[in-house]
Amino acid sequence: MAFLLLVVLGVCQMGVSVGAQKLAKPVIMGPAAGLLNNITEFYCWVGENPQNWSLLYQLYRQDNFNKTLGDSTATENATFPAFLNFKYNGRLVCKASVHNNSEIEPSYSNWLDFRVIDPVVGAFLVSTPAPGDLWEGESLTLQCHITKGNYVSYSWLLNDIELMPSTTQSHLNISSLSTHDSGRYVCIASNQISDTFVFSNRSNVIDVQVKEYVSKPGILFDVFIDANTNLTINVTCSLAKGTPPINFTLLIGGQINDTKLGGNLIASFLIPVLPDQDRGLAQCQASNGGRVMKSKKLNLTVESVGGAVTMRLQKAEESFMVVAVSLYCSVERGTFPHFSWFRNNSRLKDKGPDHSVFGEHSSGLSLWSLGPWSAGYYHCEAGNKFNNATRLHSQKTLITKQGLNRVPTVVVAIVFTCFSLLIITVTACCLYGVLRRRRAGIYKLKQYLSERSNIVDEDEEDKHEYENEYENEEGIYDEEDDVGVVGEYREDTDTEQPSLSGDSDEGEDEDEANKDLNAM
Repeated sequence: MAFLLLVVLGVCQMGVSVGAQKLAKPVIMGPAAGLLNNITEFYCWVGENPQNWSLLYQLYRQDNFNKTLGDSTATENATFPAFLNFKYNGRLVCKASVHNNSEIEPSYSNWLDFRVIDPVVGAFLVSTPAPGDLWEGESLTLQCHITKGNYVSYSWLLNDIELMPSTTQSHLNISSLSTHDSGRYVCIASNQISDTFVFSNRSNVIDVQVKEYVSKPGILFDVFIDANTNLTINVTCSLAKGTPPINFTLLIGGQINDTKLGGNLIASFLIPVLPDQDRGLAQCQASNGGRVMKSKKLNLTVESVGGAVTMRLQKAEESFMVVAVSLYCSVERGTFPHFSWFRNNSRLKDKGPDHSVFGEHSSGLSLWSLGPWSAGYYHCEAGNKFNNATRLHSQKTLITKQGLNRVPTVVVAIVFTCFSLLIITVTACCLYGVLRRRRAGIYKLKQYLSERSNIVDEDEEDKHEYENEYENEEGIYDEEDDVGVVGEYREDTDTEQPSLSGDSDEGEDEDEANKDLNAM
């Protein structure tokens, strides 16, 4: 029994030792990519094989272990030659096991990422919508299609300038077009095996032209005398933007007067007119096929100058001194006035050593150097731009440096008046304060006298109440009793008499009455 037990234990020990043996993890090697229908090789080996077993190497794609891509039997390294097709495209894994020995557990390598490259062919570009009539603000999608190819990257060019880095997106979308998006678009489709082995294909060219809508036209007009000495209005219509050709139309009174089609953003219309003739309201209309825009309405009446001519002066001061002045001339009526400036009845040039004419229609005169040379009487004259038949002049104004820096009489009068009012106000306040204090003293004196008077009145009221009480008692008693009472009362009054005699005259009258009673 002991012998059999030893045999069983030995067999079990042998089985455990054999089952515990495992192959080392194999290593797979090969290129990262290969060209379709070309031949390449993959390599696999186990680093440690001390028993020198005959090993079976098998090549699989990671997502399909049911079908091998190649088998090889070797003691060390295995080579898998492969005629590349798309079944090799993906992650490849090498399996190593002992040949004809299933008791030893097989091992697997890490995966190898391999790409089978199909060269790109037949790139072509498609535009949605068609690139014929595109307007600003619209969207555009360019799609780059290929006939065949995989692992493709796309480059987008506008006028041979790359728009963005290479991307795997096969379309280019522009959500809101502008004129900056106009030009020649090309896509380049490419794929590569290595850094130096690249396949690329250039697409066809799509020419995109983005048209701008016309802006609201501006309108203005001027007048001149033509070769036949006729007065003519020149109406100018202009645009800030818009893709030519542009159709300009001049409307007068809502009716079409003239039309011009051209490649510019400006158009002019000539209209004969007479002075003070009402030609109605004019309006510019512009369109380039996208939308129609109209300008504001403008009255084409050419009114002759008339009415009063006024001149206004504006001073420029430095350190409280007038160092320069500007004169402005205006006329009450007139569409196209023209102003002339005079000093001491001599007409001034547009620019001189001490002055310059500026402003629309020469309506301003600047005197930047004041001195004896610039002193004099200034005035302006207004006339029609298109003729000199009417000349209206303003009043003359004397301008000198001393006069401009002299304090005006009105200012002196105002300052003097304000100072006088200030003195009067202060004096009135002082008098009011004195009178108020005096009235306060009189009021206190009256209050004191009133209080004293109230005290005297109270004493008199007490005395009268006492006398009334005595008279009431006199009607109750008889004569004897009255005599006794009177005697008693006299005695009392004698004691009180010194205090009453000093108070008032009525005390003396009371003493006399008491004497009469005693005599009775």
